[in-house]
Amino acid sequence: YEAVIETNNEAVLCRRALSESGLLPDPYLNLFHIHVRSEPVSPLLKRGTFIRTKAIDRALLNLITGGVNQVIVLGAGYDTRW
Repeated sequence: YEAVIETNNEAVLCRRALSESGLLPDPYLNLFHIHVRSEPVSPLLKRGTFIRTKAIDRALLNLITGGVNQVIVLGAGYDTRW
């Protein structure tokens, strides 16, 4: 259980850093009142988060424009984009 929470917190840190830099704007991220430590994020983690986010966004947009009416996202954590 703790490992799952820590994974989510790491993702929030990466998304926050990318949002603050303007690379992946997320106007809803700061609405979460979670207690995530504030520390520098590894450039490698930020790069991985950026690439993964863009890949998921592209896949979902392709599905939606292809006529899919419903998508169920399992394990989305605090991802506010969809």
